[in-house]
Amino acid sequence: MKQKNSLIRLIALVVFGFFIGCVFLEVGLRVMLGNRVDFQYYNVYDPLVGYKHRSNFHLRIPFPEHPSGYFDLVTESNGLREDQDVPVLKPANSIRILVLGDSQTDGTVFNHESYPNLLEENLKHEGFEVDVLNAGVTTYDPFKELLWFHYYGRLYAPDIVILSIYLGNDLVEIEKHNEISFIDKKLYIDGVEQLP
Repeated sequence: MKQKNSLIRLIALVVFGFFIGCVFLEVGLRVMLGNRVDFQYYNVYDPLVGYKHRSNFHLRIPFPEHPSGYFDLVTESNGLREDQDVPVLKPANSIRILVLGDSQTDGTVFNHESYPNLLEENLKHEGFEVDVLNAGVTTYDPFKELLWFHYYGRLYAPDIVILSIYLGNDLVEIEKHNEISFIDKKLYIDGVEQLP
């Protein structure tokens, strides 16, 4: 009988501990996820690529992980993560670099802190006349990035295109498609021509 009571108390203690642990986990997740950024609200439907950044978007987002405790999410008139409007025609005597990617490129930082903008700053410091554009979109995969470049990115006539691949999920996303090809400057995905 004594062993049975001890076992019942141990089971009750384990169940109570599990319950308290779940309560703390729930509270912790609500606190943490309440401060996370849901990037979907600043994207807009696009019939060619599914969705892209809203144009001329500006929102201050509380973000405790950033040294300022927040960052400003800003897009220019074409939806690029830039503070100022980017002319589609590149500046004369300038090398234009277009950076495609997902959240690693888009960034949960001020635009001037994103790695495409830091790349531009460093290259200019070294004496290069460059124009580096951040075309990263959170949750894009290489397929979406290719579509975005096909419909929008090539209009910027970049001299160099950098495709940022995140190994955590992008390789899996690539496997979803059987064939991606360019024939006579036309894009085909799984045998279907993508209209420009």
